Amino acid sequence: MSDKLFLFEDVSSKWLELAKDAKADQEIFIFSPYITGNLIPEIAKSAPSNPLFIITCLSADAYLGGALDTDVLTSLMEKGTKIFHLPRLHAKLMLIGSNLSVGSQNFTDGGKNNIEASHISKLSKGQTEDIEEKITGLLKLANAVDADTIEKFINACEQAREQYDKTHKTLDAIDTKLEEFFVSEEQQHEAGLQQIELIKSKFNEHFLPVPVVVRDVEYNTDYGYENYYTLKSTDSDEILNIFIPVGLPPSEDKMENYQVLKSQKRYICFELNSLRLFWINANKRQIGKFATNCRFTNWKSPDGTGPVTVSLKDPHEEKDFVNIRVKFDTKKYGEVHIGVLFTGSSFLLKHYSNKPKETPAMVIDNWDPLRPVLIDPILAKLPSQILNPFSFQSKNTGISPLRLFRTNQYMKLGLQKYEDKLFYILQ
Repeated sequence: MSDKLFLFEDVSSKWLELAKDAKADQEIFIFSPYITGNLIPEIAKSAPSNPLFIITCLSADAYLGGALDTDVLTSLMEKGTKIFHLPRLHAKLMLIGSNLSVGSQNFTDGGKNNIEASHISKLSKGQTEDIEEKITGLLKLANAVDADTIEKFINACEQAREQYDKTHKTLDAIDTKLEEFFVSEEQQHEAGLQQIELIKSKFNEHFLPVPVVVRDVEYNTDYGYENYYTLKSTDSDEILNIFIPVGLPPSEDKMENYQVLKSQKRYICFELNSLRLFWINANKRQIGKFATNCRFTNWKSPDGTGPVTVSLKDPHEEKDFVNIRVKFDTKKYGEVHIGVLFTGSSFLLKHYSNKPKETPAMVIDNWDPLRPVLIDPILAKLPSQILNPFSFQSKNTGISPLRLFRTNQYMKLGLQKYEDKLFYILQ
């Protein structure tokens, strides 16, 4: 189990495996500011002949909050485990011989359900000696804990129990309000998500998708080597800008029945799993650049001050859950921002605000009289502007949405319609 990452998952079963595989009389060191449940007792049971050292922090907040179970500590001490109090302890690790586990997960029951990250590695002899030396140094700074220490600690904490519980209830009420806010936000997203699920379910309904594979391309620049992803046809006979209608009889399999996208023109692509949008060229064999920002010089703000800029986003990373952000300058109200969620079948307005650039411009408090003037004209023109095929400022402009893809990942590239406009759809 050397050099393994356990990202965003429970690693407690791996700790037990390390304990079971421990050599006879090998010392086990566990550092954890929080300790609850049967996890450490199970580790001790898995390695009964191994000396066990527990370094924790006797914190009143941890004890009163239920994150430090003194009964567990007492039970371990009765079985010969050495317990130490180390102030300001925040490290979570276990060392058994040359096996080191380090990460964010505490040795608690709650830690099994949290989103944690851990790394288990096999140390070299020199590395093992170094960390053992550091642990020895920390033990010199720590205080050994016995039953009397635990009793005094509990008595001192219990004197503050009533006040702690009162404060805790106040904090719980704040957390509840916060959760209610997020639930409300999620409910607002629900209508859009239902539309997207419908698009997903009808992915193969109109046009047969083209199988594509993700390739990682490395190229040389003046600054060194860089990488980007490209989508390529998996079959040499497949091309990426021609789509065949579903159910087309072989006798009618003629070019005039195909849906042909204009080569080298930019089309919106909607990735169905992330709900991310980006522009791509309707190339025949591969799509190598992804554009997420465009300044439309042919599209002016409602008062004609300047061009409209559109940015395509990952809605899961945006507070208002939008995948389109629009901004433009106005003379009277400064910079206006609009957030929209494109679901594949509709454009849902989620947010609008203004940001004054100069002192005469003011933050808009009442949008009712201004929405028909500033917002509605933009919403009316948005679909045609971003869905109509267009030539980008530079054919080479664009960056890969790196977290969206994996090298050699197989996907399906399809075609979808919004009213009379066509756009790519990727899954």
